[in-house]
Amino acid sequence: MKTSLKHLLVATAALGLIGPASAQQAPEPATPISPSLTAAGASTMQDDRYGLLGEDYTGVRFGYVHHTAAPPRALHRYGFVSNRPLAPGLDTAFNYDYRTGGANGNDYWWHDTGITVAGYLASLGEVKPFLAGNAGWQWRNLGGVRSNGFAYTAGTGAEIRLARQLAVAPYVDYQEVPHFNEHAWTYGANGTYRFARDWSGLLGAELDEHHNLGYTLGMNRHF
Repeated sequence: MKTSLKHLLVATAALGLIGPASAQQAPEPATPISPSLTAAGASTMQDDRYGLLGEDYTGVRFGYVHHTAAPPRALHRYGFVSNRPLAPGLDTAFNYDYRTGGANGNDYWWHDTGITVAGYLASLGEVKPFLAGNAGWQWRNLGGVRSNGFAYTAGTGAEIRLARQLAVAPYVDYQEVPHFNEHAWTYGANGTYRFARDWSGLLGAELDEHHNLGYTLGMNRHF
């Protein structure tokens, strides 16, 4: 009898020790987040950028101008632009543009270079109104007659987000080259699509008051 009672007490004590020990087992560790998933999420956020305002990028431009104001009637256009943000809502860019064509056995070309400063408002959601000014120099060879002079442009417009990585920027510019006594209003729009984190494409069209019609195709490398 005493032996049975002793065995019962030992068993009861053992169960009492086992119960709390099992209840205090450490919970299974949470599954760690995969580094690849984290990187994918970060990449998605970066890929959500759109447009060119506020972007650090360098781009090339290729274009065609149907020139009606004077010969030559067809101009090929090549350009380069490098844009850097100075502060929130303020960009600066260096730009170079070369146009060339021929008529009546003569060569015609224009070199334009300048610095652009653009201020824009980013607090209106997916619409960014902007003002821009450019000051630079223009060199010309018009059928063998060469000259050069100061040129400036002032313009306004808005960059409008149409889709996740697609934007369009209608604008109006006024350009003047005092040395040649020339000035013109230009109306146009540029569409940009961000097809990769570091790359975007540009497609543009513009018409000036002299009915010169131009088309532009561009590629931008973002940093």
